[in-house]
Amino acid sequence: MNPSSPLLPGESLTLACTTETPQGLKKPEIHWLDPRGERMKNSQGTVKMRVKSQDDGMWTCSVANKKQVQISVKVVDLSPAPLHPQYTSKSSPITVPCSISPHITWQQIKDKGIQEVHWQFFPKPSSGLSAGDPQRLFSLSLGDPLSWIPDAHRELRPAQDPKTGNLALTRKQGREEDRGDYVCTMKFKNGVTMNRTVHVEVLQSKSEQTARYKTRLCCTLICHVKIR
Repeated sequence: MNPSSPLLPGESLTLACTTETPQGLKKPEIHWLDPRGERMKNSQGTVKMRVKSQDDGMWTCSVANKKQVQISVKVVDLSPAPLHPQYTSKSSPITVPCSISPHITWQQIKDKGIQEVHWQFFPKPSSGLSAGDPQRLFSLSLGDPLSWIPDAHRELRPAQDPKTGNLALTRKQGREEDRGDYVCTMKFKNGVTMNRTVHVEVLQSKSEQTARYKTRLCCTLICHVKIR
């Protein structure tokens, strides 16, 4: 069975693999391999499960370890967030990536009951805003055509055509107050919520580092004089 449409995490998946065995012969062993190549235990030719993001990909039915048949299972999800912080500075551009898995179309997202897409920003205390006070940056209007509605957009720009699956935010130059966590979220009518968190760090130029060092040194000397 090849799922006719992509699945959302938590939805049911059934895969069945059968063979015709001549009378009098023993039925061959049948098992399934998931997209990571791991054998499904006690499948006996049939897999029934609630899908997760990692179930996306090619599933393989193996018959007697000789013949194999593959089918594709698509699970709607956002692409993985970067493993490391995104670095920017006052002299370099800032990009906050977020995208829909490339093999999923916007029409398929729409058919699954998309309800909301938005960006939030959770600043670091040093970014000039109080920690734990999130800002809603953009919300996606789901009409035709799709369009981003800015809230506290911080002069960031979202990708021009969300239908391509690109939901990234950009600006030509970074700012010190850009430091923090950016959360890209998709919500569906059945209650499924997907989000990705991108951590952004702002690097200081050598001149800024030197100026701060001189300020700290000056303060240290003044304090030392007062103590004496």
